[in-house]
Amino acid sequence: MARTVGGPERVRVRLTGAASALIVLAAFALLFWLFSDIEVQLAIATAIIVGVIVDAVLAWRAVGPVTVDLRCPDEVPVGEPSRWTAQVLGWSRPLALTPLLTLTRPDLVVAHDRLGEFDWPELRRGVVPFALLDAVATGPLGLATAGRRHLVALPTPLHVTPKPIETDVRWPRARAVGFGMNEGSPIGDDLFRSVRPYQSGDERRRVHWKATAHHGELMVRESDGLGVVLVRVIVDLGMPGTGAELAAGRAVWVATAAIERGWAVELTTLDASSEIPRIERLGHTFGPPPSLLPPPLVPLPTVTAPVRTAKEVRRRLATAAYGQPVAPSGSGWRGLICRVDREGVHWS
Repeated sequence: MARTVGGPERVRVRLTGAASALIVLAAFALLFWLFSDIEVQLAIATAIIVGVIVDAVLAWRAVGPVTVDLRCPDEVPVGEPSRWTAQVLGWSRPLALTPLLTLTRPDLVVAHDRLGEFDWPELRRGVVPFALLDAVATGPLGLATAGRRHLVALPTPLHVTPKPIETDVRWPRARAVGFGMNEGSPIGDDLFRSVRPYQSGDERRRVHWKATAHHGELMVRESDGLGVVLVRVIVDLGMPGTGAELAAGRAVWVATAAIERGWAVELTTLDASSEIPRIERLGHTFGPPPSLLPPPLVPLPTVTAPVRTAKEVRRRLATAAYGQPVAPSGSGWRGLICRVDREGVHWS
């Protein structure tokens, strides 16, 4: 669970258009009272001013004591809303919560002691260590609106991962470079186990001709898939934009599909996992919007490391930076190389 931390921004109060019109009316009533000495004009002006002040105080009290507890998933696909849970404590009137730093800004109405589950708006690819939202309430007379900005730290960073984009890949035929208990190993590097009669759909290259001649019927070999195929997936996102996000989605799909084939996969990315977003300006509810600090202008490292599960692939691609990684050099690599960029998938 995450709770408002670091002290929310102070409460701001803003008068509505109706309150402004009433204050102008009160000013005219005071002016008439000064010239006519009619006490009813003073009473009208006093009632208007007191009503606006009371409404503003009640609006302030609706958001002043409020704290927000949030629960969120640890991973969400980019561009899709995610299911969060929120509990709002200390409220006295119905109020609205508005998420910030998101692609859309829906108002989440709180009219009871729990907001419950709701859809947090779409987020961009990356790591989200905090949530930023505005709590806004209107006084019972509708004359004043109060708001307060809340910075809520998440207990664990939320990874916004690219969605796999299925790609038409012509998988190369590879030879194993080692041995290990992996399925989908290439033919020719498996360990021979036995032969069996041919079945519809068997590949011609599995036919065992000696056994066929001996048994008088078409026989195929069966093997234990023990060969290990190595593949290094190099992800080049290039410049920011739609093409870069498409490349990230393709890379997720290709690397995951290779793992499912039983291949040993290394992922090479320009890594920005250390660049956690930080607030430059918090702003306030009725004023300047929040802004993030720009990333430092320093070279980012290229990271080449094995990935063993689809989740590891998604997490690595969530923090992949824009730009071209420096592919590892050297003649010791004996596996396949797959480069994924905005143009597509390339094998070598």
